[in-house]
Amino acid sequence: MSRLDVPEGLRIVLASASPRRRELLSELLTPGSFAISPVDLDERAFETFDPVESALSIARAKAELAGESAAPEGSCAAPPGPGSGIGSSQGCTLGFVARPLQGQGREDKASALPLVITADTIVFRGGRQFGKPANPLEAVQMLGELSGRTHRVVTAYSVRFGDFMADRAVITKVRFRRLSRAEIEEYVATGESLDKAGGYAIQGGAAGFVLRVEGSLSNVIGLPLDELRADLEQIFALIGSGSPEPGCHSQQ
Repeated sequence: MSRLDVPEGLRIVLASASPRRRELLSELLTPGSFAISPVDLDERAFETFDPVESALSIARAKAELAGESAAPEGSCAAPPGPGSGIGSSQGCTLGFVARPLQGQGREDKASALPLVITADTIVFRGGRQFGKPANPLEAVQMLGELSGRTHRVVTAYSVRFGDFMADRAVITKVRFRRLSRAEIEEYVATGESLDKAGGYAIQGGAAGFVLRVEGSLSNVIGLPLDELRADLEQIFALIGSGSPEPGCHSQQ
């Protein structure tokens, strides 16, 4: 996969502490072209009964916090807005909200404002959502519930640049083989479970648990690369051409 050309002078911030997301983003962008700046957010305040809406709300809130902290003094920070897109790996929608950037000239827009990328991943099955386990016992319980069954993984991401906003949620289906209690406990003892949604790393020691993946594998790891690439290409084009007319544009 070829990397994208970043507009000259554009500052990009990945507001995530996840090393997996950093590695994934490095497949789209040259590693030195973006900075890492995690935000401190109480995600529980944004959780709802709908895992897709929960992930989107958390990603948007992270983006707003990161945009406020990264924007230079006197620049226009992106206010909370309705621009959003929700979709699955079979057919996603993308939402843009574009407004004129106050107090910014086209020539210095890219150098003054950061482009912020945030994301959140939730594993869910039926009516239950599986975040990061609080302790090894909870990780064992989570994996026991996923054993021999199909679950879904949603990763929502938000991209902010001034008043440009692009949000998307992508869903992937994952089927586990039946796991014994002993192999679950052996896996949890490695410590890999504790900072992963659902208590497992599909790219790590849990790879052998998986019978089938339907949709984006990178989405399960932490970022849907094909969808994020398409959105960044459009945003980079908008930055290069100047502010578009205000309005909301979506695509399937």
